[in-house]
Amino acid sequence: MKPSNPAKNTSKNSRVKKNLPKKIQFFSQKTIRQLAQICTLPAYVYSEKKLQQAATELQAMPHAYGLTLRFAIKADPNKNLLTLFDKRGLHFLASSTYETERILLAGIAASKILITSQEPIDAPSLRRFLKQGAEVSISSLYQLLSYAKAKIITQKTPITLRLNIDSPVDIHYKTNVSGRTSSFGIWHEHIASCLKIASQYKLHITRLHIHAASGINSSQWLGCAKAAFKILHHFPEVRTLNLGGGFKARRDSLDIRSDIKKIGTEVKQIFIAFYAKHGRKLALEIEPGGFLTAEAGVLLAQVADIVTTGPASQGGRNFLKLNAGMNDLIRPSLYGSRHEISLIPMQPRNIKEKLQTKHYIVVGHCCENGDLFTPEKGNPNIHESIKLPLAKTGDYVLIGAAGGYGSALSSNYNSFPLAAEYLLASDGQLLCIRKRQTLQQITGNEIRQNLGLLA
Repeated sequence: MKPSNPAKNTSKNSRVKKNLPKKIQFFSQKTIRQLAQICTLPAYVYSEKKLQQAATELQAMPHAYGLTLRFAIKADPNKNLLTLFDKRGLHFLASSTYETERILLAGIAASKILITSQEPIDAPSLRRFLKQGAEVSISSLYQLLSYAKAKIITQKTPITLRLNIDSPVDIHYKTNVSGRTSSFGIWHEHIASCLKIASQYKLHITRLHIHAASGINSSQWLGCAKAAFKILHHFPEVRTLNLGGGFKARRDSLDIRSDIKKIGTEVKQIFIAFYAKHGRKLALEIEPGGFLTAEAGVLLAQVADIVTTGPASQGGRNFLKLNAGMNDLIRPSLYGSRHEISLIPMQPRNIKEKLQTKHYIVVGHCCENGDLFTPEKGNPNIHESIKLPLAKTGDYVLIGAAGGYGSALSSNYNSFPLAAEYLLASDGQLLCIRKRQTLQQITGNEIRQNLGLLA
């Protein structure tokens, strides 16, 4: 493994060619060893080809009267991914003013942005975004009323309401953003209040925005879509229905990936039936994040240490300690998310060695007992062991399907720097798209400034 070296890459989008063949295959053991020699580990590595394939799959989703595909950039806001998806014709969902600014800084037109925010957006920023052509999804009665009172939104502003419907989703509560236990969106029982405010300020509600959960299966997604149509009669001016994202990506062998074609085919029929009954054609919007990025990215790390607490017959465990942790990928510790994990020997092994295996609990380098990569599925409080080739310190560990909500959720806990990010381009070249953070960058905002004596 090469140590962190701020001078290693001269730009945020520098091409790394040393020791690389013209074409390299994503995920092969040979490629992993090459990447480990070139990249600063731990590192996120994305496949441009897989990102493009995910976009193509979603753009081909069957629909009745128009489809807009938005990338929820919270999954990974790196500008290189934003521009890649922009070139593919995607639009974008921003979940804060800061994400909105990042999209604009990437050179993407504001007209492609829908902004949704848990907290009210400050008036100057929202006025500027709307003037530039962005649209806002209003997520609470307070937002709707305060924006209207301040004349930030007027009868000339196309209004999007984010509603919280009582959707039929049974999933980990941390990824469920609908129902009575969720603060996201305007609770559907308050529709009358929405309509009263809209009437008072002569507002036109033209889009409904309904996002139920993340990582739900196909039947749950269809159930949410059907539930959305039950409230559409309240909004005669709505011409666009945003049904959110939440499509399930395949992160481990137990995951059943969402069937986009099947979902689209069934949802299309619901839109057609609604038109036949009400004479109103609705365009469809979807806003996936993880489905576009998860399977296209991996976290590449190394075995830093191997410890045991005795024989299994006495309750002992074998632990693989990585040089990465919950500061790099928090999903397993946060949600009990399981990712496929592969161990790649630093050096190729003979046939006898290849047959040797062992059960390990894979943990991170943070000073937290909850820093683990192999939790019981859906339960971050319980760790499980997995069968891997017999490990040695220095071996490489590939954590799969980490491209969505991996780097984006990373932190500086224990003062570890943010990992570098690399993109394996379609032409086989390797791009560094974010350098590894330095300690100077971590501490750069720490100051001691006298602000005066409090009264």
